[in-house]
Amino acid sequence: MFVCSGSEANDLAWRLAKAHTGNTGGITIENAYHGTTDAVFELSPAEHGNDRPLAEHVATIPAPDGYRGRYGRDDPRYASRYASCLDDALRAI
Repeated sequence: MFVCSGSEANDLAWRLAKAHTGNTGGITIENAYHGTTDAVFELSPAEHGNDRPLAEHVATIPAPDGYRGRYGRDDPRYASRYASCLDDALRAI
């Protein structure tokens, strides 16, 4: 499929994922930006600011950044800690 913008591409990917899985929940990285369409705006925490919560069907996880992230590479369990954040998000949605 051809689209004209990143917002359209993300919107289409979101629609395809929901159609394929039959689910409506999504997990996104904290402070992510995915576009301005109505659908992907809900997956863009960066656009919401601190005063507006995300939709109930969206959970966030920290970016798995071993250098500047919540858990650094000096932590021998940093990968499993990030994976645990994903598990928490899956339970939340």
